[in-house]
Amino acid sequence: MKLHSLIKFSLVLCFVGITASQGMAFTNIGDNWRSNYPDACQELQDATTNAQNCILCHTSGFGFNPYGDDLKEANNDFALIESMDSDGDGRTNGEEINEDCTLPGDPISPVEFDSWGSIKVLFR
Repeated sequence: MKLHSLIKFSLVLCFVGITASQGMAFTNIGDNWRSNYPDACQELQDATTNAQNCILCHTSGFGFNPYGDDLKEANNDFALIESMDSDGDGRTNGEEINEDCTLPGDPISPVEFDSWGSIKVLFR
């Protein structure tokens, strides 16, 4: 019986270790994104944190939105996908990040944020 409990405990520790390392990977990517885009609006900066569920690249859970999929395909090379339009809304990822303050992985993101960037998008 003790061996069975020891095996269960070991498996739980392995799972916790794997889960923690995956969370750290996401945090590092978010940190790298913020370093690459220090002038991005605060809403997008916040969208790269675990508190906001990392909605810049992720859907609910660990799934990726179109921007996250493209970023993953590009081996996390942000510059490589700036000229792409991941969400198909007619604006490149770079334009959404640097000019519009909208989520590059969400085609309806201009209505999500109540900011000057989202208001500008409505009248372009």
